[in-house]
Amino acid sequence: MAADMTCKSSPCPVIGCKERRKHGRLLCLSHWRRVSRSVQSAVWSTWDAFQHATGPDRQAALLRYREAANQAIEEASSKC
Repeated sequence: MAADMTCKSSPCPVIGCKERRKHGRLLCLSHWRRVSRSVQSAVWSTWDAFQHATGPDRQAALLRYREAANQAIEEASSKC
């Protein structure tokens, strides 16, 4: 069963964090709660836009998501 749990989580990307994030989540819950609502909203909306984008718009949507995700990671890291 431990191997099964490993497949459903991965390390939190915040440097020094020992927690694991659930599959499909950007950060562990502790760090996600440190991110402002506006940045959380940007992460979710850009992820949704990426999931629905097709053709040449898909790459641009991915870049917008990565920018929002990086902002969330930086914000969570700065509040440690």
